[in-house]
Order: sequence, then structure tokens, then C-alpha cells
Amino acid sequence: MKRYAISVITITIVLLLILFFSVNTDEMIRNKIEEGEIVYSNELGFINWDHAKPEGTLRAFRELQRLNRTITNTVTFSYSQQMIIRVGSFSAVAEYTEERNIPRRLTSTEELVFFLEIFTSVTESFEKMQGELPYGIIPQTKASSFREGDLMGNLLSFYIAVSDENLNEIRSDLTILTTTEAYEVYENLDLSHDQLIDWSRLLAPLDDSFNIVCTLKQIIDLSTKIEQPLSIKTAGKKRFYFL
Repeated sequence: MKRYAISVITITIVLLLILFFSVNTDEMIRNKIEEGEIVYSNELGFINWDHAKPEGTLRAFRELQRLNRTITNTVTFSYSQQMIIRVGSFSAVAEYTEERNIPRRLTSTEELVFFLEIFTSVTESFEKMQGELPYGIIPQTKASSFREGDLMGNLLSFYIAVSDENLNEIRSDLTILTTTEAYEVYENLDLSHDQLIDWSRLLAPLDDSFNIVCTLKQIIDLSTKIEQPLSIKTAGKKRFYFL
């Protein structure tokens, strides 16, 4: 019985590893474009609308504002990103969390810069985690690592959270290409799914006359001008569990 159990475990691990290394990221991205979850806009490039949903980002920013208003001593602020995938009758959850100790009350500008720092840091680490074992053992998770449109979708959710603008209104202001046109843009991309993110470079080719682009560039620029660290970063926490 023990030998049988070991054999089953070994076979399962081998099959999962085969699945991990055989994930077709391009096909999954094409499916997302076909479904309309990933689109291409003239103003912002590829956008993943699922990542642009602002609810979680807005809750986190409101919590930061609440803590900052009442701070009298060092407080700890935590921010998480997660991906939930249905696996049979279960839900698999990949999650990454960071905590920052804030030693004093932040100004309104520092508040924006601090939230951008932890938001982008968690985004980078979470996207990287999705492509690693064991988190990337589920095909959808690995294929989501640094996928086209994810980072811009995340930046949109950040922008909405700090500006109180509406996602539907932003959609209506964008020039969205057709599915066929989006395919053509994707086919001509010279991009690799690497793990190096330069947020300024991501926004650099975009038109500053579009308010979202202008605002995001201004906040990123402010972050480079603050000399002293606004918080003390603790080690990030990775979790993978089933519900």
C-alpha cells in the first residue's frame, strides 16, 4: 500500500510538471482577446479588464487613508493580490502579501507615493510568483504571469482608486480596436514574458494628453523625488491554498 501511494504521488508530480512546462501562453492570451477580457486601445495599449477592476485596490487605499488619519505611532499596513481559479469542486488561491511599517503621518502627496510603492512592489512579486513552481502548476496561473494587458489593467485600478474616477467612463473614453486588429498588434509584439518592470518605461510611449497617463506619470515622477523612505518593508508572504 505504501509503495502504491508513493507511485501515485510520483506520477501526479510528473504529470503536473509536464503540464507546467507545456502551457501555451499565446493561445490563452488569444482566448482572452476573443472573449473581450483583454483589449487593445490606442491610448493605453493592451488592457486586461479583469485586472482593472478597482474594488480591491480602492478598499486598500481607503484603509491606508484611515490609518494615516489616526496614526500616532508606527502602524503596519498590508496589501495583497490574489488569483482564484476553479479546480473541479475546489477553488485554488495564489496570493502574495507585503507589509510596511509607517513611522509617521504621511502628507497627501506622500500617501499617493507610498501606495504606489507598495502597489507596484506587490504587483511585480505576484506576477513573478504566478510563473513559478508550485504556484504556476495550474495552467491558468502560469499563463497569467506578466501577460499582456495585466500591468496596464493594474495601473488603471490604481488610478481609479486614487482619483475616484469610474471604470465605465474610462472605457467610453478609449478607442478600442476590434478583435482582429488586436490579434494583429499582438502578433507583431516583440515582447518576452520577463520579470523586469520599468513602470516609467511602460508609460513613456503613451500620450500625456490623456489624463490617466499624465496623472500616473506625475505620481511616478514624485516617487523619484522623495529622498527618505516612507516606510520599512518587511518580507513578502506567498500563499497557495484551496477553498
